[in-house]
Amino acid sequence: NKSIFIKAYFSHFDLDELNTRGVFVTIEDISSHQKAIQDAKTSKKQFEELADQLPEMLVETDLQGNIIYANQLALEKFEFTREEISTNFSVFDLLSPDDKHFIIQRFKEFNEEKKRHSSREYNVRSRTGKQFRIIISVNVIYINDVPEKIRGILIDVSERRKYEEE
Repeated sequence: NKSIFIKAYFSHFDLDELNTRGVFVTIEDISSHQKAIQDAKTSKKQFEELADQLPEMLVETDLQGNIIYANQLALEKFEFTREEISTNFSVFDLLSPDDKHFIIQRFKEFNEEKKRHSSREYNVRSRTGKQFRIIISVNVIYINDVPEKIRGILIDVSERRKYEEE
């Protein structure tokens, strides 16, 4: 008594010379496909729950710099919502003009596969303009040997810089 997922294909046929009509039905068991989809959803949820517990910011972008994921701390620090990042919100919008050219160059190197990792300090600003200093350590994420996205850990070093300057 086990339930399965199926996909059914229907094809009508009409054989006039035999005065015969009917429907061919092909049934495909897609249970393993449905299970893989459910497993992927569970894995994504577990990743996001873990990422939200991290004491640092975690951000993922596509290769053009559009933010595709940010953990809760990153959302809070940069003062934006999950809904806002789902509408082509660019990481370049968070950088101060002085540092924007550095990260644009890094993304170019990532896309050309000249570089797989980078770590550097940047001046950034929140959606409301609040400025702070962070260290960004990023890695290119490859899927089937093709660069797919960029994942970065962002560490706010503003307070440390303030104490070092005093």
